[in-house]
Amino acid sequence: MISFEEELKKFHRSPELEEGEDTIFKENMTDVLDIVLGVANNFDNEMMGSMGNDSNQ
Repeated sequence: MISFEEELKKFHRSPELEEGEDTIFKENMTDVLDIVLGVANNFDNEMMGSMGNDSNQ
């Protein structure tokens, strides 16, 4: 039988994994935020533009 408690005691995180996580969390969060804000701004602009066009048709 596998003793999960014993296996967890042996577990050590890979240094490469920690390094990769640091890079992802520090660099890509700004990129994701920029994309989300851009989509939200485009949506707002389209909604405001369509409101003005409906009254002219």
